[in-house]
Amino acid sequence: MTSAELEELEIHPLFKEAFSQTSSRVNSIATDEGTRRFFASLLTGGYTTANAIVNLCDGIKKLWADGDAAKAMALTRLGTMLMLSQASRWLEDANDEKGGNSAISMGAITKVLSLFGDFSDDTIRDFAILDTQFKYETDHKSDFTHFKVFLLAKACEACGHKSLDMEKVTFPIKSMEPITRSGAILDSATLGDINNIRAIWVCHLIGTQAMTKYHEEQS
Repeated sequence: MTSAELEELEIHPLFKEAFSQTSSRVNSIATDEGTRRFFASLLTGGYTTANAIVNLCDGIKKLWADGDAAKAMALTRLGTMLMLSQASRWLEDANDEKGGNSAISMGAITKVLSLFGDFSDDTIRDFAILDTQFKYETDHKSDFTHFKVFLLAKACEACGHKSLDMEKVTFPIKSMEPITRSGAILDSATLGDINNIRAIWVCHLIGTQAMTKYHEEQS
């Protein structure tokens, strides 16, 4: 697909509904216009990422099937958590240049998860793992191969299909060899498909573009 076609991906009604439900809660946690814009931007990137995943990742498309509200919300939450992790890296870079600290806190993580009505210990752990892996690969200037596989596994999980046994994985992932030896990969057809791996990263890029575009337009 061309860049223009990627930008014009039709949003599935289930993702529109997931966005509507979560964005309606932003005002309850936003203390000012800047905060409201920040969380709304994350959600915009999140549901755009989720919609792209079921359009571009063949492995996830099969698991999505006709979709349902639960899958749409779980994928939107995953996409939004990814946007928060991306935004936190950008803020860290900006603050490093100014000699400051990261603006992302555990409080921000909890607030984002509260938009989805779930900030349990398990959910917070899920985000912490995702952020740990993303930060590790950002810091090491990698090509994000391991993160892409992990993100793909989480997308499978959001669609009700466990493809990676997280209990057998040590994070951050530095090599796939220990994971393969441990038997942690439960669905090699999906996680081992290079087209799925490439597509999930395109979805991330589509989401970040939507997030930044929304934030700039609202500024």
